[in-house]
Amino acid sequence: MKYYTLHGCPLQASSHCFGCMHLTTTDDDSLMLDCARDLGINFFDTADVYGNENLSEKALGTWSHLRHNRSNILISTKCGIALKGLASPDRSSIIESAHNSLKRLQTDYIDLYFIHIEHNRLPEEEILEAFDLLIRQGKILSYGASNYSARRLEKSTTLAKSRLPQQHSCFQAHYNLLERSIEREHIQLLLEKNIPLACWSPLAKGLLADRKVPPSPSDSSSPRYRYQVSYNTPKHQLLIETLSSLSKQLQIPVSTLSISWLLQHPAVRWIVFGASSLQQLKENTNAANYTLPPEAFNDLSNASMPDLGYPYDGIARFNTDR
Repeated sequence: MKYYTLHGCPLQASSHCFGCMHLTTTDDDSLMLDCARDLGINFFDTADVYGNENLSEKALGTWSHLRHNRSNILISTKCGIALKGLASPDRSSIIESAHNSLKRLQTDYIDLYFIHIEHNRLPEEEILEAFDLLIRQGKILSYGASNYSARRLEKSTTLAKSRLPQQHSCFQAHYNLLERSIEREHIQLLLEKNIPLACWSPLAKGLLADRKVPPSPSDSSSPRYRYQVSYNTPKHQLLIETLSSLSKQLQIPVSTLSISWLLQHPAVRWIVFGASSLQQLKENTNAANYTLPPEAFNDLSNASMPDLGYPYDGIARFNTDR
């Protein structure tokens, strides 16, 4: 397991961040968290909208309180989505959200606090003012953005440079071998601004772990099924064929190859992943100990090459061919 600096935090964060979206207070979930710690994971990600009645934050806070391990782990959580229904969200809305998360997490501070999604009715200036106050009060140690357009992210970093004592510590985005849209603009911006990337859904809800889309699911309206179907395309099949071939050739699980490709990307520091079993957790964590051979990395990059669209495809061809 590798560990990376999260600016503003006393601990380094494990490259594998355990995603707590579906976390509950059951003994099985507590065992999953215990196993994650035993495997070297010290970074846990949640949000104020995960689970019914904020169950994810509550469950993570209860587990950490019972294990007396708060000083040995890093917690990231998010606000923003729940503010959508407010008539005039402002910095006080974010501050109140942070205080509520602190109570549910049973902690005095949040290591990394995200704005969950670009919010058109919430000015970036208000967001940064709230983060600045929370940092000065010791309620959060660092901050970041998630699911932002490149334009809004660049605006945020420019404003922060003149207004805050520290910059964004992380950008969290949907990025994996099947979903590479942020290569249009985000990746270059992150590298230029020196903002590390945390990738959510690194295995595309199982599609990049060679798990098949169920032909007739019990609930075809579920978000998971709709996600899987949206990526179940001929291009996905080509990528899976490449992954399967490399898996046999290298004697490495498909999930390990998918995760390793991400962790070897220069912009990526962390993957945010969940698990439905201890076996999945151990297999996915073991990917931290594997390095893709350069040829395999290139094969996966070529098989998953995104259609960047106009004008990005033309720009890429022009600069590659010269």
